[in-house]
Amino acid sequence: MSDKVNSGAGLRAGKKALQEVKDELGPFVVAADKTRMPILFTNAKSPDNDIVYTNQSFLDLAGYESSDAIGLPFHRLLAETDRVHATLEVIAGKHRGKIDLPCLRKDNTEFDASVLVSPVCDKNGKLQQYFICFIDLTQRVENRIEQRLREVEIFVHTPGFIAFSTGPNHRFTFANMAYEILVGRQNLVGRRVADVLPEIADQGFIEFLDEVYRTGERKVGKNIPIRLVRGPSGEAETRYIDYVYEPVRDASGAVVGLFCEGSDVTNIQAVSEKLNDIQSQLMHVGRTNAMGTMAATLAHELNQPLAAVANYASGCINILKQSGLHSEDLHKGLSAIAAASDRAGKIIRGLRDMTKRITPVNEVFDLSNALKESVHLVRVGGCKDVSISTQCEPSMFVSGNKIQVQQVIMNLLRNACDAAAQRDTAGEVVALTTQKNGSQCIVIRDNGLGLPENIKDNVFSWVESIKSDGMGIGLSICRTIAEGHGGAVTLDSTGPSGTSFTFSLPNIATDKYHAGIS
Repeated sequence: MSDKVNSGAGLRAGKKALQEVKDELGPFVVAADKTRMPILFTNAKSPDNDIVYTNQSFLDLAGYESSDAIGLPFHRLLAETDRVHATLEVIAGKHRGKIDLPCLRKDNTEFDASVLVSPVCDKNGKLQQYFICFIDLTQRVENRIEQRLREVEIFVHTPGFIAFSTGPNHRFTFANMAYEILVGRQNLVGRRVADVLPEIADQGFIEFLDEVYRTGERKVGKNIPIRLVRGPSGEAETRYIDYVYEPVRDASGAVVGLFCEGSDVTNIQAVSEKLNDIQSQLMHVGRTNAMGTMAATLAHELNQPLAAVANYASGCINILKQSGLHSEDLHKGLSAIAAASDRAGKIIRGLRDMTKRITPVNEVFDLSNALKESVHLVRVGGCKDVSISTQCEPSMFVSGNKIQVQQVIMNLLRNACDAAAQRDTAGEVVALTTQKNGSQCIVIRDNGLGLPENIKDNVFSWVESIKSDGMGIGLSICRTIAEGHGGAVTLDSTGPSGTSFTFSLPNIATDKYHAGIS
């Protein structure tokens, strides 16, 4: 019976206090009751700032009945972690007396609200109540979350790579699909960059991230190579990227993370290199045309003096015969002069025909004999005290323009002689014929010092010659002639112990040759 009496007394006291507040505030209460903004008053003289008035909008927001809310300590409206630090006195002292806080409904569900607190004083300036307004932020927060999700969705599917990291250890907080494809790894969030991509540490990228984080300076890179292990093989491949690294700052301006955005431009780089290669080839074509003009001019200008040399040599031979003198050495010398001048004319005419794209005259011939003739001509032309030995297999029949084939052989022999002559010890060149993979081959080796590192990878390209009297076109022409015959010229090896080239041509069956194909 006494509990009911006490409960009834408390309720009557609460109603009386509420009525006193309404009487004190007067017409303001009427306006507060009608407004849709949640409003309440607390008793500033009580330790817990008990609620002494609420309007219906607050009751609807927080899920209370008026009888439950009156007398409730204000801190019961706040989430547990904010009750100590977000007192009404603290909130009122902040700029404009407003703060965003997580609040609690009667059923303990949370909602976000912007809480505005104003002190209410009497005529003497003594604090009596706190006037408190609540602005429900739930919808605003949900809208922000939806907006962030839309932004993340855009980031995820954007064609450029995007990543966020936090802290000085650069721990991933976000990486989109393009970034995962670039690095060839997934599930990056929460892991450190150095742990996910250990191969970039030796390339200076971790130090680069450290510098951006330390200095807070934006960094931009264009067409930067980066080696990444992207496949199950474990082998690194080079990609080219454009990137921007931006420092991420907190409200105080301190750097707390990094934002990375960029594009994989490897394919663009490949296209650029291809264009450069095409331009180089066009330049090569221009030089070839120029060489064709030069060859035609030389052929025209030199054919007459070469013919004269051959005629004079033949005339001298006839004079020897008519005079009755029998000098075998002189007769051989004059015959060699006539043969050499005739061969020189054929070589020049063959070069002219090749550059003018005239179809050459083909024949079936023995490659071993062609090699022996070429060795003889190189020896006669001088080989700088270098010995040339041959190892020839019989019946190595091929089809093609013999003069052009011998041009290739002699060019390779002269290069080998020049290389072997550079040694302090005796220079040696070995030329042999053999069969490899169904092809008839000539292998030419020297014991020179090998090709320079900057030359060997592009030895068949038209580049500046390393010889003081060279044009840099010899091996390029050799390759063109070989490929025109369905064959190839390859560099087998080069180094301090010497260099080896192989000149290969398609095989011609000997039975066809003996059947009369020529």
